[in-house]
Amino acid sequence: MKSMKLATKIFLAVTGVLLAAAGILCLANPLGAVSTVAWLIGLVLLVSGIGTAIYYFMFGSFLVFAFPVLLNAIGHILFGVIFLQHPDGTSRVLIVLYGMLLILVGLAAAAVAFVARNFVQNKAVFTGILVVGLVAIVLGIVALTSDAAGAFLVAIPVGLALVLMGVGYIALDVAFIRMDKAGETPKYFKDVDDVPKEA
Repeated sequence: MKSMKLATKIFLAVTGVLLAAAGILCLANPLGAVSTVAWLIGLVLLVSGIGTAIYYFMFGSFLVFAFPVLLNAIGHILFGVIFLQHPDGTSRVLIVLYGMLLILVGLAAAAVAFVARNFVQNKAVFTGILVVGLVAIVLGIVALTSDAAGAFLVAIPVGLALVLMGVGYIALDVAFIRMDKAGETPKYFKDVDDVPKEA
């Protein structure tokens, strides 16, 4: 059980640092080649997936939610390989999908604004939602028509998301360390220590 707890702490710390580092790289050079960003993301996903798979095969029998951990490992490895093998194509697909998503979100926000106009007395609410929707539509069109602008629009949210994910993993690691010091067993694990051993 002690080795499992130590492995969990190491796994969370390494994954968190890798994700945060990839996010910082995205934020530091958003106008750089998107293929490089895709390659870095692929590398992080691959390393994270392999680490998760090793962790699953070593300690899966002790985990309450073991199957989602295995699915997470498989997904990370598959997407990591795809990103590494086709960084240019993957980058372009990301830009196109992101542009389309922005346009859809913008249209939905505009529709909500016009519907809300009949129920909300404050015109500022209607105006704010409409402006956000129109801005999203414009940004989506820009992403679809310009690779450089699309790279910038993709790198910023991806970088922020990776940093937040990394911070989340590290925060979870810190929480486990504090619980361990307090003598508490995280609910993530089965209480194998409480099972009496047969003589």
